[in-house]
Order: sequence, then C-alpha cells, then structure tokens
Amino acid sequence: MHAIFEHVSTSSTEHVIIDERYVSVSYKVTQRPKSDKGVSTFYYIPSLQLQFLNFTLTSFKNVQSRPIGPSPTTKMHKYTVLITGNLALQTYHSSPTLLSVPGANTGFGFAIATALSSSPRYHIIMAVRSLARGQTAFDKLHASHAHTAPESRATISLLHLDPTDCDSISSAASYLTQNVGRLDALINNAGLLSRLPTLHAQLIETFSLNTFAPALLTESLLPLMERSPDPRVIHISADLGSITLKSDPASQYHEIDHMAYRMSKAALNMMTACHAVQFHGWGGKVWSYNPGFVVTDAWGNSEEAREAMRKAGAGSADDAAQGVMDILEGGRDDETGCFLDRHGRHPW
Repeated sequence: MHAIFEHVSTSSTEHVIIDERYVSVSYKVTQRPKSDKGVSTFYYIPSLQLQFLNFTLTSFKNVQSRPIGPSPTTKMHKYTVLITGNLALQTYHSSPTLLSVPGANTGFGFAIATALSSSPRYHIIMAVRSLARGQTAFDKLHASHAHTAPESRATISLLHLDPTDCDSISSAASYLTQNVGRLDALINNAGLLSRLPTLHAQLIETFSLNTFAPALLTESLLPLMERSPDPRVIHISADLGSITLKSDPASQYHEIDHMAYRMSKAALNMMTACHAVQFHGWGGKVWSYNPGFVVTDAWGNSEEAREAMRKAGAGSADDAAQGVMDILEGGRDDETGCFLDRHGRHPW
C-alpha cells in the first residue's frame, strides 16, 4: 500500500490518497519541499499503513517530494493517455484570456476523461494549466466512481502543463520520461476563439494555443510515444477548420467569420496530414477529430446557459467523446491520417 500527500493550495488541510480513497488530514507545514517548475508538488510515503491515519503531521523531514502520478518505482502497464485543454472545450469561449473558461470540470476534455475512466485499461493524465480547476475535475471523476472497485476503473493523475510555454512543456516531458516511461496516446484538446480587438492580436493568441502548442507539445513527447506498442495522436479540430465548408455557399458554416480561429484549425488539420507521413516510419497513428458543437460551460456555468446551447443546436459532449474512444480502441484505424467526426470522415 502507498499514499500520496497532495498539495493543491496554501490551506493547512490537505489530502491523503489511499488506493484513491480520500482521507482528510490536517497538519502544520514548517518546511515544504520545492516542486519542479511546471509540475505540482506531492509528498510520497512508500509504506503508510491504515492505522497511522489518525495522527497530526508536524514535520516532513524524511519525506520525498514528487509530482502527481505513478510512483517512480512503479512500471506503468496500462494504456496511458494524456489529455490537454484544462478539461474544458475552449473553442467557443468568449474570454480573451488563455484557458480561462469557468467550469473546467465540464467540457469536451472532461467528457473524454469520463468515457475513459470507466475502463481499467487506461491511465489518464489530465494536463491542466489551473491546478485548482484540474483538482475539481479530478474530484468529480473520483466521486463518479466512488462505488466502483479500483481494479475495475481507470487510474487518473494530474499534470501541471501550460502548452503555450516551452519551459512547461519541457518540464512535463521530463517528468513523464522519468516517472511514466512511455506515452501511448496524446489528445491535443486545448483551443480558443479569441475576442481580442485587432486581427494581429487575435492571430497571435489563437495560433499560439490552437496550432503552435500542439505542434511543439507533440514534438516534445514523440520520444515517449515511440516507446509505445500502439501510439496514437488525436488533434481536436472543428467544423470551422474545414476549408471545404467555408467555400461552400450551401454550408451552414459558410457565412461564419472568425478568421483567426478558422485559419488556426485549418493549419492544425494540415499538421495532421504532415504527422501522418512523418509517423509512418515508426508506426504512429494520427487523426484530426471534429467533436462538433457540443454542450459545455462555454456560454456560462449554469443550466440556463447549457439549455441555450441545446436550443442553438449543440449536441452531447458525451456522444462526441465516444468518437474519441472509437479511435483509441482501433475502430478507425483504416482512416489514419484523416479528418473525422463521430460518424465518418469530415471534409478537409
């Protein structure tokens, strides 16, 4: 048995994870070990027995510090999936701030994690820019499986990652190399629709997250993915990234502008085509995937806002997430290198 002492705030009350069951422990920290840049701090005790839970910690003198995730001495046998995007569908939000959608415990990224969490085949690494929001999502997923035996569900961990920051990408890649050893699947879900006042500012903000970030993150993680017997990369795109639909006067997307966003997703789709050729030599598979317009907290963190999205034609994020599951489980292998949606191929 092992425990992870998890620090996610400056509060004196923190949590102990015992076989993924939470027990609150209050203590006074006099000296906290420093964390690696870009990675959250966790305290690992190799052999904590249940009878030691009823005590108050006063010192961490002999405790080792490590980021969240499997023990460095634990070989990861599960199919390991890294999901970016702070667990929210960022692509329709109206905030000018990167990754700032309220309610990061909902959205397409969270829908993917939820779909994966029911299978013991997977270890899910939720890459988050905001640890507080990531913790909310982590707790929600954990609560949804409160009555499920640990061996019957996925294991989950958080990884602090800002995909627009090269140092953060480097730190995350270093941590995964040292403590996980390989990466089986990468889902590049982060994205935004900029509302900045000038086209110049919109292009910089939008391409930084929607295009440059997945390109640089994927490149950084390729050495880990090359160790996988079944490596897969999924770039989350959008209807608005289709040049065919923009060029078709009969398309419902023809008149929608959002030029910077549309350009960034079209470029992402080109990256998929490039990766399909680049990855062929070592067996990597890659897709662009369009979830469509789905219900999230993008229009507001309330049931009224979600209902407004439904009335506007938004579909279910859970249904769209099943399309990602189909890809991960081999159901779309004959369409490697293509732009897909839930039910078939999407026009480029």
